[in-house]
Amino acid sequence: MSDALLVGVAALVVAALAAGLSRLEGAPPGTPPGAPPARDRNAALRHFLTTVATAALDGFGSDKWFQVTEGRKGATYSNCGDLCHAVLWWAGARAPDVNRQSDGRQWIAGNIAKLRAVFESARGWHWYPAPSDLEPGDAYLLGDHNAKQLEHVGVVLTVDGATVTSADYGQAGQGGAVRTRRYTLSENRWRDADGRILTARGNALALAYPAAADPPRVVRSPAVNAATAALNATRTPGPPNA
Repeated sequence: MSDALLVGVAALVVAALAAGLSRLEGAPPGTPPGAPPARDRNAALRHFLTTVATAALDGFGSDKWFQVTEGRKGATYSNCGDLCHAVLWWAGARAPDVNRQSDGRQWIAGNIAKLRAVFESARGWHWYPAPSDLEPGDAYLLGDHNAKQLEHVGVVLTVDGATVTSADYGQAGQGGAVRTRRYTLSENRWRDADGRILTARGNALALAYPAAADPPRVVRSPAVNAATAALNATRTPGPPNA
């Protein structure tokens, strides 16, 4: 075997070993041996959404309530959708239907319809999921308009089989609270204890987040700051992150 051929074979072996080692380390193929594992943007995003949604829960009229609702209230107004739109905005989502009165935007009545539009435009809206289909950070819709049921939305925190814990506004006194619901399958639909149908899932990973994560000061805490830094560390220069 010629010296040139031996050198070529050796180079191929080294490249193959490097690629294999990179895969073992969690890095993309071709990453130099010893490089740090690729950051998990999806995990960082879901962690941020659940952390900031929980931190934003508070009673009616509080500073946190004002940041979530932007001061909207009324005898017939439910602010449950405000939390979903707020956490998406704070994570960096800037789709036209993210319904916030920020950066010159005009808030438009119809939070639930706007939330559906956000996810449908990204093919992230899924009808009639099982509870186990939900993931932390997702939006969920409870109550089927077609069945004349009262609709409600919130941010999924944890899922354990048919039991889902969520961060919700629109609770007693129009404040925020953690809610736990156990769903049962009845007439081919998953239903809460009051009979309302688990109607839709908004997959948080389907959306684009072109802006840096930036929750307001009043909801910041060491945990929120750490989650914000972790999410922003996954951003890459150039075109907006998807």
